[in-house]
Amino acid sequence: MVETPRGDPAAWTALWIFIGVYLAFAVVRNISHRFWIPLAARNMEEMTNEGFARVQAFSSDWHANSFAGATVRKLTRAMWGYDNVTDAATIWLGPGLIVLLGLSGMMLWREPLAGVICLAVCPSILASTCWSPSAMCGPPTCAPTPWIPGSAGPWPTR
Repeated sequence: MVETPRGDPAAWTALWIFIGVYLAFAVVRNISHRFWIPLAARNMEEMTNEGFARVQAFSSDWHANSFAGATVRKLTRAMWGYDNVTDAATIWLGPGLIVLLGLSGMMLWREPLAGVICLAVCPSILASTCWSPSAMCGPPTCAPTPWIPGSAGPWPTR
């Protein structure tokens, strides 16, 4: 004889729906990463090839006076910087903004006052997040310090 699970049947239904939504999320995320990785790799390859092509077009005087390793390092750092920015925008920021806008829209639909407050507060928080690093880290607080090796400041070098 098979026993039926004890408890509220609605709670079990909600649990199975939650598990189903999580599995769908995992599958969609896995599929999206499988499409995103080759796209990002091709973009980085194209950017790097174009960068090296431009460097090769420089004059022979420039090549004679420049260290090749430093140029390769700069181009490689640019490639990885591009990768980090695009990953952050598409994998983290994009879905977060979609969820934020979706929740704000649902709040606006179900509870208009709460939705209006949410739509007013969310952009202000995003704006203050973008504004605060530049405002708090201006020249006085981020000036180079003399005790850090390699920092260029207004102090005389020894």
